[in-house]
Amino acid sequence: MKNFKTQEIIDVLLKNKNSIILATIIAGACAYAASFLIKPKYKSIAVVYPLNLTPGSEESNTEQLIQYFNSEEIKYAVAEQFDLYSHYKIDRKDPLVKNYLGLMYKENVSVSPTLYESINLEVLDTDPVMAQKLNYAIIKRTDSLIMAIKRKNISDYISNYQNQLTKTEHVIDSLLKCEQNLRKTYKIMDHRAMSKAVAKLLVKGDKLSAIQDTILTGLFIKYPELTEIYRRMETEKGIREFLKKELDKNKLDYNSKLSFCNVVSSPSLPDKKASPVRLVLVISAMLSVFALASIFFIYLSIRGNSKYAE
Repeated sequence: MKNFKTQEIIDVLLKNKNSIILATIIAGACAYAASFLIKPKYKSIAVVYPLNLTPGSEESNTEQLIQYFNSEEIKYAVAEQFDLYSHYKIDRKDPLVKNYLGLMYKENVSVSPTLYESINLEVLDTDPVMAQKLNYAIIKRTDSLIMAIKRKNISDYISNYQNQLTKTEHVIDSLLKCEQNLRKTYKIMDHRAMSKAVAKLLVKGDKLSAIQDTILTGLFIKYPELTEIYRRMETEKGIREFLKKELDKNKLDYNSKLSFCNVVSSPSLPDKKASPVRLVLVISAMLSVFALASIFFIYLSIRGNSKYAE
């Protein structure tokens, strides 16, 4: 079998041009007619900007919000809300129901970042009103999902801070009891002031009373212990104040109503179809058939030459 040259290929195409052109025209006509059988889809578009999100170590707020939009929780929540199984004609009893829903959802819902760090949310549907409703629902559900996750995390913080605060209160109560026992046993009210007072009496050479002698004994034996108790108590009080502030702050965050999806452009109600685009379908069909017909006649010519050569 000999190799075909470019001129020979052109000659084959010119020889069969009428058949190729006829096949191409028929394909275009069929594609145009078939386009009327395809149910048109309408596109609802919304633009959302991330708000009140805590940036991750490697991902931006926009990337975080896109992940929430694309989460399985949102897909199934919206599917249940609008019964997308029936809407997309998916049998719930089918073993591959989740796979079919995922394919249809991915085909009709598109989430992508814009040049200005916002998010473009596009929803396709055969019903323009449904497309808009789905778009609104996805935004609302995403906002609620982020709030639920945030509250769950804050709830854990509140629980941890509350537990630490309770432990700190127990430590302070224990130190207070130790201090009270020492004061009661050794009649010590203010160990620093009493130390100075007793020291002056000793310097003067005055005779100490029984109570003063008890106080002196207590100060001599328990002064380091009392000093350590006061030091620890000041430390624990500082920790208690910090925990209270953090606890109050987290409780405030938990009860606050935040929005994480700042809607820059509300979901539109489409007034014209987004697909199918008849011109694109016709041109694609014509180009495909033109290429196949050309290859077919070139192949026939090669086969003919091969038989002739044999």
